[in-house]
Amino acid sequence: MTELEARPNPEAGNIWAGWILAHLFESWPLAVNFHPRQAVVETSVKIQNGDGWRAVDDLFQWLVSEGFVRYRQRTIDGECFGVELTEKALARLNLLPASINERKSLGQGLREAAADVGTGATKKALADMFGQFLGGITKSYLA
Repeated sequence: MTELEARPNPEAGNIWAGWILAHLFESWPLAVNFHPRQAVVETSVKIQNGDGWRAVDDLFQWLVSEGFVRYRQRTIDGECFGVELTEKALARLNLLPASINERKSLGQGLREAAADVGTGATKKALADMFGQFLGGITKSYLA
């Protein structure tokens, strides 16, 4: 396993969230079995301060609590079964600002970035796309 690259907590969280959403978007409409800690391993990113395993577990639970992800069952060690994106998440993932690419959805952009997560530029793109995802959410609450 490659050594994990330390990132500031919010940046690592954005990268992990981008990877999780991309992973689920790519498998949609099939529900998958999934452990949130896969995001840490697949992105090779850890947080600078704190427990990365707990942080990614908390992030996944936040995605669930906010209504973007759902699952049918979760084991005591965190493995989730029947994990899928919600309609709310799919609505956000199909919006990509024209300044990035008019022909691609945010979900497609996340999927492509997650496929090549090894580079620093790709990690930044994942984090930026998750920021756009959150920006759309914020706008919908303020509207």
